[in-house]
Amino acid sequence: MRAKLKPLAQQVVIVAGASGATGLAIARRAAQAGAAVVLTGHGETALRQAAEAINAEGGRAHAVAGDLADPEAAGRIARAAVARFGGFDTWINGPESHELAAANGAREAARHFRGRPGGGAVVNLTPAAPNLSRTLRRELARAPVSLTEIRLPRGVQPQAAADVIAAAALYAASHALGRMSVSASGRRLSFYTEAQKHRGLLVGAGLVALAAASAWYGRGRLAAVARPVIRSAVRPLVVRAVARRPLTTARLAARRPRQALKLARALS
Repeated sequence: MRAKLKPLAQQVVIVAGASGATGLAIARRAAQAGAAVVLTGHGETALRQAAEAINAEGGRAHAVAGDLADPEAAGRIARAAVARFGGFDTWINGPESHELAAANGAREAARHFRGRPGGGAVVNLTPAAPNLSRTLRRELARAPVSLTEIRLPRGVQPQAAADVIAAAALYAASHALGRMSVSASGRRLSFYTEAQKHRGLLVGAGLVALAAASAWYGRGRLAAVARPVIRSAVRPLVVRAVARRPLTTARLAARRPRQALKLARALS
């Protein structure tokens, strides 16, 4: 089942490991984006202080201390999110989370999302994330859950990369990606999706586009047969893009009126 993820500003996000530097950065950034956040992990005092600071800045935060290695604690945290905010949309396991804690969080999220229209997201930043059991992966697959695993660079402490990791985690919360990576190039850190990493995918897409253009503008029977097929495939993509970015489309059309007119005629 495919999850339909909400924009981050409309979400309730559970951040496991929020007492650490990275988890706290995720919670703060999510709150600044408009999401409600549930901070959980060890250290009740630190969690409560972090939640109070986020609320003082105009955000919405609630702290629930608990050891997610205990399945009952994971259930209690999920119920607290339901009681305080009516549910949750994303469960993020921070890099400080234990393997068992990550599994319990993912399982609790699967149970919660199975009964919610649209489903939600699970984001794992833990080194043990790829070792989730096959049983749990099947359980996630049966529910409308977007599972994203983010690989962290070797030799870089999560605390030093907290802001970049937080940005990657929250990007995954509203985009069904599957896998992401945080890379270290010199002193610069960045995150990217697997589609960006594996250039073969992009090259393949480029070749398909080139073949389509050749068939469209070519002569003879092949072009005549290919044009209706290409038109029917491309038209809904263009309509969807225009609906999502009407102002951007209008600016592009104003800058390139001839090209816009040709495109409109070709797709009509």
